[in-house]
Amino acid sequence: LINRSFGEYDCICTDAAESIRQGLSWLLNEAGHDIAFITSPPSFGQPYVQERSLAFYESCFALGARLLPELIFKTRYRDFMTDMPLIVEKLFERPNPPKGIFIPCCDFVVPFVLCATKYRKELGKDYFLLSFDMIPEFLGKQGMTFLRQPFHLFQLEIKAWLKHCANVHAPSFRKWLKCDMIVGKESN
Repeated sequence: LINRSFGEYDCICTDAAESIRQGLSWLLNEAGHDIAFITSPPSFGQPYVQERSLAFYESCFALGARLLPELIFKTRYRDFMTDMPLIVEKLFERPNPPKGIFIPCCDFVVPFVLCATKYRKELGKDYFLLSFDMIPEFLGKQGMTFLRQPFHLFQLEIKAWLKHCANVHAPSFRKWLKCDMIVGKESN
């Protein structure tokens, strides 16, 4: 299985726990200990959401992040034009909004940034974002860090698995690969 873990099947997966812990360390350093979390609920089409959510909560606890229930936004996001402005409003209308925001699905990043701009909030100054995968337009942008899944390493591990599975008595092949952390410009 590629990027899916099920039972004792052979798999090559992203190490969400170590990747998120590293990313959250950056976020807490840049933004302080108050964190907002914007995600969709787990579904059969996106089983990694549950793993990323669990890794996020565990890392928050381990790293001393402050996560308030009203700063956890879990929505199906059927209409970004309706859903995201409501979230951004709830986030930035509160007194002392958190500066650290984790959005595990990069599809939500652009709508969030556009809505935040309407509130005159500037990425890298008023808030900092951590997300999986990458949006080329945001590469190198201050306040934005991506956890890029190492698909080039997946290819190498697939070749190793092909050699491994030639031995019928070999134990399960299970590899967990940490993401590359792509940090935008550091804040001053």
